[in-house]
Amino acid sequence: MTKGAFVAVFLPRSLDLIVGIMAILKAGAAYVPIAAGMPDAVVSRIVEHSEPVALLTLSGFCKAPIPSGVRVIAMDGAYPDGETRAAPKVKTGGGDPAYIIYTSGSTGAPKGVVVPQRGVTRLVRSTDYTPLDGRTIPLLAPISFDISMFEIWGALLNGGDRKSTR
Repeated sequence: MTKGAFVAVFLPRSLDLIVGIMAILKAGAAYVPIAAGMPDAVVSRIVEHSEPVALLTLSGFCKAPIPSGVRVIAMDGAYPDGETRAAPKVKTGGGDPAYIIYTSGSTGAPKGVVVPQRGVTRLVRSTDYTPLDGRTIPLLAPISFDISMFEIWGALLNGGDRKSTR
């Protein structure tokens, strides 16, 4: 995978979702969150528009037609032959893309907005609007809704992965 590539993520809310997103970013790519339950036509449109190199999903989970050039990777499948398990050695920075979030498409076709890594950091680090000090934040919003980025990164970038004693 090349730095700056896009990888579509079509997974249910689960540990696999978080692991998949982290792996994509670690590889220097950006993710395209697609919520479970989206109509197949919307899923296909987002995949066509974002031109991902791969779609990360579970076996049999995605029923939408996927363009032939997009590699489908099932997180619950066998590790692909010939692929390395070594940690990628990619350097990224604040200006590199983190994800593409798509509008609802209420005025026509959904439109994507690329959000840089610094945008994620700015959202959840050193905030003055809410305390984010290792508290658990539930993941309630669909992954394709921008508030889910606060729910995911607010916890992960502020120590929410450690046990809370509150």
